[in-house]
Order: sequence, then C-alpha cells, then structure tokens
Amino acid sequence: MYKHRDAEFCSLKCSTGGKFNGAYGKKAINDPAVAEKGQKVSKALTERMLRGELITPKNKHKSGHHDSPKAGRVWYRSSYEQKLYQILDADSNVVSYVVEPCVIKFMFNDSVKRYVPDALVTYNLGVQKLIEVKPIGLINDPVNVAKRDAAIIACANAGIIYECWTQKELGI
Repeated sequence: MYKHRDAEFCSLKCSTGGKFNGAYGKKAINDPAVAEKGQKVSKALTERMLRGELITPKNKHKSGHHDSPKAGRVWYRSSYEQKLYQILDADSNVVSYVVEPCVIKFMFNDSVKRYVPDALVTYNLGVQKLIEVKPIGLINDPVNVAKRDAAIIACANAGIIYECWTQKELGI
C-alpha cells in the first residue's frame, strides 16, 4: 500500500499528485470508499472552522514565481510565502535564502510524517534561521505543533534558529 513511502520528491504536491495519490483514477461517484472519505474530511474541516481552529481564506491560495536576487527564481504557494520572500530580498542583513531547504520527519498520530519548512535564511554574520510562515489561526493546530516541535529539535541540533512567522511578522 505504501510502496512510495521512502521515495524522495521535490515537493508535497509531487508526492501526493497523480499516480501517487491514493484516490488516483477513482471517483467518488464510482467508489463509495472515496465518497465516504470526502464526507469525513468535509465534516472534520467544518467542525474545526466552527470551533475557530481553522480560518479559511476568502480566496484560493495565491501561487506563482518570485524572482529573487538572493535565491533565484522560487515558487510560492501562498501570499504569506510571497511576502516572506519580498521581506528577505529587501533585508540588507540577508545574504541568501533557500526555499524548502530540507525534510524534517516527525511523529503524528502514531506514524512518521514529513515536514518541509518554507525557507532557510543566511544572514551577514553567518547566523542561519529556518523560517515557517503560518496564519495565526493555524499555529496551535495539533499537526503544526508536532511539526514545530520537531523543527525546534532539528534546528537546535544543527545550531540554527527556528522561527514561525505569522501575519504580525509579515506585516499583513
């Protein structure tokens, strides 16, 4: 069932898209299991929104390319990531940054998951920061807490600072 679990992919989208998607080739109209899973997901998201744990965007996520003098041409998957890259490019203390620089494995619900942080930033004095951007409403989501805890440990072991930027840090 998990024959591609140890494969390396360029992004989460690549690892869950096309033939790697468990529902590939299946349609809810033809497969009751797929329809039931969709209903469970919809119900769970609705419950989280009603409890105020999940803030949904008014528009779909913004994505595109950002041409950076410090990182080259990078892809952003949200307006938050785009704003982060603009801030890093404008900061004279930033020497360079790498987008989605590594994979950090973490445990969640008794299984190993993969987390890809947004950027690894190198500053003038050689200080490095691993930065993740998140909406304030998602900071305390259990899976994000598990990701953050794993990233803090990985960064401490590597001598890197970990920061999670929200609307406040991004000035949004």
